[in-house]
Amino acid sequence: MSADQEFEEALKQFSPTDAAIQNMRDRYGHLTIGGVDDRVGYVQVHEARMKVKAKRVEVEKTRKALKADALRYGRVVDGEAKRITALLRQVEDPLAAQLDKVKEIKEEAKRKALAERDAKIARRAMRLAVYGAEFSVEGMLDLSEDEFGLLVTNARKAHEKAEAERVAAEKAEAEKLEVERARLEAQRAEQEAVAERLRADARLLEAAREEKHRKEEAAADAWDRSQLSPAGHAYASQVNEFASMVRELPAPDGALCHDIREILNTAAGQIEALVEGDEWS
Repeated sequence: MSADQEFEEALKQFSPTDAAIQNMRDRYGHLTIGGVDDRVGYVQVHEARMKVKAKRVEVEKTRKALKADALRYGRVVDGEAKRITALLRQVEDPLAAQLDKVKEIKEEAKRKALAERDAKIARRAMRLAVYGAEFSVEGMLDLSEDEFGLLVTNARKAHEKAEAERVAAEKAEAEKLEVERARLEAQRAEQEAVAERLRADARLLEAAREEKHRKEEAAADAWDRSQLSPAGHAYASQVNEFASMVRELPAPDGALCHDIREILNTAAGQIEALVEGDEWS
C-alpha cells in the first residue's frame, strides 16, 4: 500500500461522515427555544447539542490517536535516518576532507600567484617611475625579464636625454639673463659716467661764472670797463666760443641729463649776455 493509500485509510477512521453531518444539520438546524418558559424547546435543543458534541469529542479522540501513531512513526523515521546518516558521514567526511584539502591548496596557490603578480607589478612600476615613464599593468606582465630590462633601459635613456635638454635650456636661459644684466649694467654705468661728466662741466661753468663775476665786481671798483685792453676782448671772444660749445654739447636721454642740459644752457646764456653787454664794447 502506498503512502497516499495509507493516508486515505487513516482519514476514513474519522466519524461522522460529511453526509452524517449534513443529516444532523437538517435535523437540528431548525430547532429553537421560544423563551425561558419553553421547556420542550429547551430539552430538544439540549439533546441535539449533546449528540453533536458527542460526535465532536469522538473526532478529537480519533485525531489524537491517529496523531500519536504519526508521532511515533516520525520519531522512528527520524531516528533511523539519523543512524543511517551517521554511517554515511563516516564514509563521506574523509572524502570531503580530501576534497577540501585540495581546494584549499588550489586557493592558497591562487593567493600566492596573485601576491607574486602584485609584487612583480610593484617592482616594475617602481623601476619605471624613477624615469617618469608611463606604463600599462597588463603590458608589464606580458614582458619577459629581458624585454622589460630593455624597456627600462630605453626609459632611462629618454629620461637622461630630457634631463640634459632641460639643464641645457636652463643654462642657456641663465646665460642669456646674465648677458642682458651685464648689458644693462654697462649701459647704466655709461649713463652715470656721462651724467657725472655733465655735472662736472656744469660745476666748472658755474665756478667760471662765479669767478668771472667776482673779478668783474673787483675790476668795477678799480677802473672803467670801457678801458678794457685788447687781451680782455680776446678773452671775451674765447668765453663766447666756450658758451657756444656748451650749447652744442650732446647729452644722453634721461631726466638727470635733461636737468644738467638746462643748467648748462642757462649758464651759457648768462655768459653770452655778459660778453655781448655794453661794458665789453
